[in-house]
Amino acid sequence: MGTIGLVFVQLATALILYTGANTPFTGFPFLASFVAEDRFLPRVLTRRGHRLAFSNGILTLSALSLALLLVTGANVDKLVALYAIGVFTAFTMAGAGLTAYHLRRLEPLRRVKITVNALAAIVSAAVVLIFAVTKFTEGAWLVVVVFPLGVWVLIRINREYRREAAALERLPTGADRPRTHRHQVFVLVETLDLATLQLPHVAVTILPFNASHAMKALETHCPTDTD
Repeated sequence: MGTIGLVFVQLATALILYTGANTPFTGFPFLASFVAEDRFLPRVLTRRGHRLAFSNGILTLSALSLALLLVTGANVDKLVALYAIGVFTAFTMAGAGLTAYHLRRLEPLRRVKITVNALAAIVSAAVVLIFAVTKFTEGAWLVVVVFPLGVWVLIRINREYRREAAALERLPTGADRPRTHRHQVFVLVETLDLATLQLPHVAVTILPFNASHAMKALETHCPTDTD
């Protein structure tokens, strides 16, 4: 019975770890696509692959996971500290966000919801601070350094997308719009059928804007930033 119990515990633990490892690959691509839609991450993360999954988000997470394993040397103690900081940082941000959400709304039990979420954010932030101090030399320094850098990168990406949108709004319209150049485009298909014959017409209807015109306008209105 002891052997059976040990095997059962090991299998249950492996299943829990497998589920926990699979969850980020399920949720992160969707979260990254939402953030990219708000122009805080590259828009390439909003695109779906052939299987209608956010393949770019999955590949990005795989690369980050591999880099994390290489940096920490796959040390379990260091990874546990990073995991705890990451989880409670997410709890802190969620609690703070829900607190701000309820502050802007007039609804039943508003004060109770604000109190609960604010308390959760404060407690989670305290746990993050404790882990960052006590586990700093065991790998927590990585989060302490990367987190502010990541925030700066997100703000920088959003700023560039805003500059691009502002430049597109200044594009001339009507008769003042410069004449665009024509380009030859080759569409490679596996087999020739009726659907393939309709492909050029569909492409013209969904992509009426000339990409070269947009790039030329961006180069005119968005000079290279050297800061």
